[in-house]
Amino acid sequence: MRHRGLIGITVLLAATGSPVSATVLSFQEAISAPGLGNVGSVVVSPDGRHVYATSGRDATPGIDGPTVVVLARDGTGRLSFVQLYFEGPAPGPFCGAGALAVTSDGRHVYVAATCAQRVRIFARDPVTGVLSPVGHLDHEAGRQDGPGDLFMLATSPDGASLYTLDSQGTTLGVFRRDPGTGELTYVEGHDLLPLGGATFPVGTMAVLRT
Repeated sequence: MRHRGLIGITVLLAATGSPVSATVLSFQEAISAPGLGNVGSVVVSPDGRHVYATSGRDATPGIDGPTVVVLARDGTGRLSFVQLYFEGPAPGPFCGAGALAVTSDGRHVYVAATCAQRVRIFARDPVTGVLSPVGHLDHEAGRQDGPGDLFMLATSPDGASLYTLDSQGTTLGVFRRDPGTGELTYVEGHDLLPLGGATFPVGTMAVLRT
């Protein structure tokens, strides 16, 4: 569903500098857009044309539950509102929308619905940036996978895999992605406790190209 309601604000910063010197951020502008009341994750699409932001909870009249907001980005970095997506009633199947990942080919977006123990799958229009829900992946009891207490998502550089990490940094799930439909298939899970748990900084997980 796409709705307008809450007006939130996000700040846009311009970066200057070089790879061998410190990057300097300077204020450029603030944007008001519906659904940005409690931003949890912000990701730029691989083509640089769109920005995606999640909000895990929203108590504003007319917006029932967590949201994903789509913003268009122009050549100067300025943003404009495109879409607001949410599922209700709260807490609902989209409960705790947080971490977000865009595949390298730009065709799909995955959102962690943390308290629903679910990964929501969206198809992305490469021109408009608009998202359309096409499926979901739920945690299965007894299966060693990140969605059991989902916290972070990451896609591989080739777009073939999605990785999930629980909030304790103890379980890493590996899923195979269908590049056409975005559907996810469980491959394996890893218990990170024997390794002392994951040591990623809070809010980050990266998959490196080798």
